[in-house]
Amino acid sequence: MLLVVVVNVGAPYAKYILNSSLLACDYLPMGVFLPFLFVVTLVNPLAEAACLRALSPNDLAVVFTMSLVG
Repeated sequence: MLLVVVVNVGAPYAKYILNSSLLACDYLPMGVFLPFLFVVTLVNPLAEAACLRALSPNDLAVVFTMSLVG
């Protein structure tokens, strides 16, 4: 859910305030891919190492899809 909020707030901010390229308008938006890559490479392994419940591949697919749709 946090990734959806970041994309929906960050994309208009990047377009209208920073006058930069769109973060959410591409085949694979960087505004979705980079935070998702952060979750997969850092957050998920740290949660697993701390004996917490890490996200399964199905959970990660739902997170990525929600970020794209949101």
